[in-house]
Amino acid sequence: MPFRHSLLCVLLLSWLSACATLGLPSEAQRSFEQGLALFQQGRYAEAVPHLQQATELDANFGKAYLYLGRSYLNLGQWSQAIAPVRTAFRLAPQESKQEVTQLLLDVLFGGATAALKKGNFGESIGLLKEALTLSPQAPNLQFQLVAALLGLGGQLLTQGKLSEAIATFTEATQRSPQHVEGYVGLARALWQQGNILQALTIARTALNLAPQNDAVRSLLQQLQRR
Repeated sequence: MPFRHSLLCVLLLSWLSACATLGLPSEAQRSFEQGLALFQQGRYAEAVPHLQQATELDANFGKAYLYLGRSYLNLGQWSQAIAPVRTAFRLAPQESKQEVTQLLLDVLFGGATAALKKGNFGESIGLLKEALTLSPQAPNLQFQLVAALLGLGGQLLTQGKLSEAIATFTEATQRSPQHVEGYVGLARALWQQGNILQALTIARTALNLAPQNDAVRSLLQQLQRR
């Protein structure tokens, strides 16, 4: 009896080894396939737990991260989509890199836009700068980044954080030298800091860009009376 038990154990181990060699799906692969099937049916919310489980079982399962991110993206959950798509980008083989890069750009831009609408300017700026490392010449990213910088600059100015506001408005004017609002914000921040001469110089630059802008002309007149 002990011999027969030992023989059974040996046979069982041999069978398991053979199954592994034949490449039967792992638990992570099974979870992924369940999630993928739901994803392809448009059942994104139901797909998420299966795809999440696949990534937890196999931390290097690039496709699971990719479809997890795409599921969140299709649900409009931008912030949740960012981390898995970042990981999918890191793990993507060279032949898939371009496709995953474009998806990551879309997710970062969507997340930045959503953050900007909520007034989370710092978060928006961080995401847009990350996106610009992938596509430095993208005009929509630059435009949105300037908008976020102007929003943050105005917020800092209202809070009395003048040095930070000046740095933020300065960056906005450097990224978009023709954007009048950046110069107006910078002039106001310098004025509140007591740097009247610098504020005058910046306000004149704004006036040169927009001679008919009433807000700029009013600001310059106020500064000239100081």
